[in-house]
Amino acid sequence: MRLLQLLWIGITLGLCFPAHSQPPLPLEPLRVNLTHQDEFAIRTMKVFNRAGEKIRGLVAIQEFRPGNREFVFQDFMGEERVVPAQEIEKITFSQEVEQQSMAAQEPPWKIEVSPGDKQTITIPANDLLIKDSSLVLGADPDLPTSEGEVLEALQIIPDVAGESFQIDLQAVRYERKYFGGGGPSGMTKGLP
Repeated sequence: MRLLQLLWIGITLGLCFPAHSQPPLPLEPLRVNLTHQDEFAIRTMKVFNRAGEKIRGLVAIQEFRPGNREFVFQDFMGEERVVPAQEIEKITFSQEVEQQSMAAQEPPWKIEVSPGDKQTITIPANDLLIKDSSLVLGADPDLPTSEGEVLEALQIIPDVAGESFQIDLQAVRYERKYFGGGGPSGMTKGLP
């Protein structure tokens, strides 16, 4: 009888707490592409110093180093340039939609953009993570995006001491639309 009771308790515990159960998988952090081109958009940036003048020659943001409160940029020669956050008034970002090459031998297309909600967040300098030209936000940043939307950065504004950053984001939906007949173009390649 005692053996049956122990067996019953073991089965009950096994059903309630299966040995093979896995904890839920952690959510992936949200990455906001700052300056990399993709199939939808060409992303550019401008960096302004505290006097409001554009810092020339910077083409991509690489990372932020919180310990030193400095941004690492790539210049047009591919060289690394370091700029302390205290010297920056703002970094602005823009996105230009990809255009189809006139020489492309594929059905005509264009990229349509549907802007969504904007939101401003403030991130302490010790929590600001920019790696590989992407702003990395927590796994559940509570930002307004719908299915099929991506977040685009509009600007990053450091406070005067470089202790925190105001980041303006916008949800955007990119869609490639094909139009026209899509049949043969009449062009021939190679020998007649």
